[in-house]
Amino acid sequence: MAIWYMNTEENKRNKSDETIHTYERDERLAVVNHGAKGFYVELWESGKCLEIRECFEHSESWAESVAENYVDGILNV
Repeated sequence: MAIWYMNTEENKRNKSDETIHTYERDERLAVVNHGAKGFYVELWESGKCLEIRECFEHSESWAESVAENYVDGILNV
């Protein structure tokens, strides 16, 4: 987890963006961030960032659902 967290810091769109929540299950990790444009979710697997899903037009709850669905295997990238 510590290595993945360091990698998420490097992948943030802007260093001032704030990490809101982190979800993890097995080899999957989803990090909900908030920046100037809104929320976005980093989708990780086995220590590699596969996608940054923009949720700019949606709420924090929406971004959290994206993260949960990804780590639960409902959303695949």
